[in-house]
Amino acid sequence: MAQQPDVQNSQAIVKSFRIYHNTVTDFKSIKESDAYNDITDVYNSFSIHETILNPFITATVNVTDTNNLLTEMPIIGGEIVRIKFIPPGGDATDERDLIFRIAKISGVLIVEKRQHFTLHLLSYAGFKNISTRISRAFNGDATTIVDNIFYQYLFTKMDRSAEKGLNFDNSLSNLKFVCPNWSPAKAIQYAMRYAYVRDKGVDLPNFFFYETLNDFYFLNTSTLFDRQKNVCVTDKYDETLANRPQGKITKGYHYKQPGIPIVGADGLPRSNLVGDESYQNVDDFLVDDENTYAEDILSGNITNSNVTHDIFHKSYTVKEFNYHDDFDNFPRLGKNRKYVRYKDVGENKHIAGLFTPKHSRNHSDTAGFFGERATYSDTTALNRNQIVKQLFEEVVSNFEVPGHTLINAGKLVEFNFPSAREVNNLAKAYDKHRKGLYLIRDCIHKIQNQGGGKAVYKCNMNIVKDGYHDVE
Repeated sequence: MAQQPDVQNSQAIVKSFRIYHNTVTDFKSIKESDAYNDITDVYNSFSIHETILNPFITATVNVTDTNNLLTEMPIIGGEIVRIKFIPPGGDATDERDLIFRIAKISGVLIVEKRQHFTLHLLSYAGFKNISTRISRAFNGDATTIVDNIFYQYLFTKMDRSAEKGLNFDNSLSNLKFVCPNWSPAKAIQYAMRYAYVRDKGVDLPNFFFYETLNDFYFLNTSTLFDRQKNVCVTDKYDETLANRPQGKITKGYHYKQPGIPIVGADGLPRSNLVGDESYQNVDDFLVDDENTYAEDILSGNITNSNVTHDIFHKSYTVKEFNYHDDFDNFPRLGKNRKYVRYKDVGENKHIAGLFTPKHSRNHSDTAGFFGERATYSDTTALNRNQIVKQLFEEVVSNFEVPGHTLINAGKLVEFNFPSAREVNNLAKAYDKHRKGLYLIRDCIHKIQNQGGGKAVYKCNMNIVKDGYHDVE
């Protein structure tokens, strides 16, 4: 992307915002149809929601209408919506072409011959999901199963600019199961729970299936937490010139408070603030549930166990997890433990113990013997809980920055977390424990209409990490 030193005064371009008439029944039909209303000039704002915790993107659109669209068009639900927009400073490579269907209309209010309402949108694949049911068997590794379900039940052939494929990591699991009229998303989530990779001799059931503006993804945290395998958004930004003795600021996001000088009378930086409006600015953020030690004890995130009862062989096995002993066995963004061992606080593995049944007569431990499913709950249940917990650690919420289509759930960002103490030199400008890489867990693309196809574009994120970056 090109350097954009002043995004505060630059705007996104909404090229078109078409709602197709309900006689346009599928994507193939919209290519030849002119039965649509373009609401580029009448929408107030829209927001697109991404998260790695849910399989599909959604959107909300706030509209002020003087043409009685709801009843004259009419808009009743299920209509295809196509949005094309370019971020500030972007070019054709940054344009997004998004296809939704209308899931719900709410908040209808008529004031002085103006009608205000909100459209709730679900991605095209998401709408196929709610109206599709699968009743068949699947056999193989989880990644192959997810790939088959996606391309058979969710994928739609579209224009190249709008079409979304599946990006995936391979998994080791071996499954055989029958879907009793499940939706495609439920079948994928079932396979996802048993999908795992092995790292350092540890089975890691760390896969997530989700959609962004760009594509669908079935990735594990070994990829998501790795700067070399994943995309770090802030690595893509050009260094921004700033009013500093050094002439440039550190790469990564910075928190800025307008009106506060960044250089004191002595010529030394007074804070970590960004001199000019740029893509590197953080407009606002909150620290949410940073340390919940007592809750983590009660929920089994410090110590836990999983007992598996083999009904056929009348035997049981026990697997254990201990935060202090097993910390390094999991891929992590924060490489250092935040919790310490207290001598007078016990470590009871039964506080939140799990229990999983197993019938090895039907499902063999070895493929080809009796049954064909070689992956059981005892392989994944205990560690899956800890991996999901990682996505709720050290949450920085309402992390609002200048918007760009490069920013998506599942990518990394670097945040120069501001120090909460008085700063008298650049080395102390940042909190060394919190400064560093974060994963974008959730992302809301917020676009506010400015008229004439132009719009203000912001991204509001929840970013997470799972330990301290520096403890020295």
